[in-house]
Order: sequence, then C-alpha cells, then structure tokens
Amino acid sequence: AVRWVWYPRLVNHYTFEDMDTSSDPNGVTTDIVSGYNASMKSNDVGSDVPVREPNVLAELTGSTYSLKFDNPNDGGDPNVVDTQYAQVAEPYAGSYADMTISAWVYWNGGGNWQRIVDYGNDTNYYMFLSANTSGENGIVRLAVKDGSEQSVSAPTGSLPIGEWTLVTATLEGDTGKVFINGEWVATSTSLTSNAVDYGPTTNNWIGRSQWSGDAYFNGLLDDLKIYNYARTTDQVAGDYMTVSNAAYVCDSENYDLAYDYNDDCIIDLSDVVIFIDRWLDGYRIYAD
Repeated sequence: AVRWVWYPRLVNHYTFEDMDTSSDPNGVTTDIVSGYNASMKSNDVGSDVPVREPNVLAELTGSTYSLKFDNPNDGGDPNVVDTQYAQVAEPYAGSYADMTISAWVYWNGGGNWQRIVDYGNDTNYYMFLSANTSGENGIVRLAVKDGSEQSVSAPTGSLPIGEWTLVTATLEGDTGKVFINGEWVATSTSLTSNAVDYGPTTNNWIGRSQWSGDAYFNGLLDDLKIYNYARTTDQVAGDYMTVSNAAYVCDSENYDLAYDYNDDCIIDLSDVVIFIDRWLDGYRIYAD
C-alpha cells in the first residue's frame, strides 16, 4: 500500500535564470525547489526550442532572463510549424489534490488554446492552465480532467497581448479560482476532479497541450510556481503587490463596488461628485 505524506508548500519554482546544455544540447532549466527540471523541446522537424530572453519584468527581483516560446502560428516558421515547449520528466509533477499555479506571462497572441502548463497523460487525464481559448480572446482557464473536463474561466480579455501579467489559478476542494494581477476574476465550485487521482503522468508540459490541434504557447514566461495548496485571496494579492509595488489590489471577490464610478476601488467623495453630476440625467427611453 502507498500512502502520501502531505504538507502545504511551494513545490516547484522555475526562475528560468539558468540553461544547462551539458546533459542535453537543447538545454535544461532548473526547478530550484524540488529539482523537477524542465528540458527544452520541439515537436517540429527542426531543432528550434525555447530560449532564455532578457525581456523581464523590471520589478521582478533577481530576474535577468525569462523563457521565450517563439510559436506565432503564422506560417513563418521555416520548419513548417511552431512547436517549442518544455517538458518536466518527474511523473508526479502536478499530482496534487489542491494547488496553486502562478506565473508572470508576456503573451504575444497567436493560435487557440495555448497552454501555460499542461500536465497529464493524454486527452482524458490532465490539468492545465490556458492562456487563450480561441480567437485571441485572452480567456485564462484552469481545467482538470479525470474522465470529464471541469474548468473555471476568466472573462474575455483578461490576459492582454504584449504586457507582463501575473496569472494565478487555485484549486481547493471543489473550488477553482482565477486571478489576474492579484485580483480575483472568476470562481467555479464544480471542480470535483483532482490531478492526484490519475498520477503518475508522462506528458508534463510547459507551453504545450495534450490536444494535438491546439497551438503552442507564444510569448514569454517568468517565475513559474506551483504550490500543493490553494493560496488565499490575500496571499495572491500580496504576491502581485510584492513584485509590482502596487499600493493595493481591489477585493473584487468580496465586494461589488457598484458606486465606484472612477474605478479606484474605493467609494469616496470623488464618486459622490460624479453621482451628483449625473443626478437627474435622462437615462430613460419613453414610448411614443
């Protein structure tokens, strides 16, 4: 009999600051917490693989490089298709009941169903965090499939093109949440499947989907972290503020600020002035 010993912790952390080519000419980058190192790969007829890129978020302490996936899906790749990704060989990577996936993402647009991470065995067993569902709509989705897929999706346009954005997804019990730049944007209480139920896994990919028709991730990733527990709303907000130096993150999950007219996440005199200015404005359409 096998028993799991669990305690809440940061399990994986990819800073993408190193690229070792001694064991693999394509390069291997380090998981600085557990050693679940990621190998650079291409599913192409050529050898084009992700590379380190000195385009990083300036506020990200100690960051000199990010990992660039050049997969524009525009027909310009001389090797026919754009299929750069990274692979984690550890068979239990991502096999957790609860989890948090967090990454700074610089998305360059492109094809449908791009993945930030997708860990699983095939199209029946996986968990993924998607950067785009279809049509460059910027919908971030967390999904788990153990027979049937269950998911939670951020609103359209949540992930902008060409802008560093902190993308975070959590799963606790049956509740999945998505956060953008530390702010809650979506919740589902219908995620009853757990990635730990179908481990071990063989296709643990960064930037690639289990589905062959999906596009590969096009853009840059930095500071990719996976926890084996769900971080709280306050912790996720703190993760963003620590790096970005933002003064606050709006608590959209717990408060619906219907009278926050100037969108500064507080109802104050400025909103009262706007309200008074609109007082008795004609918003009605009358019958003829």
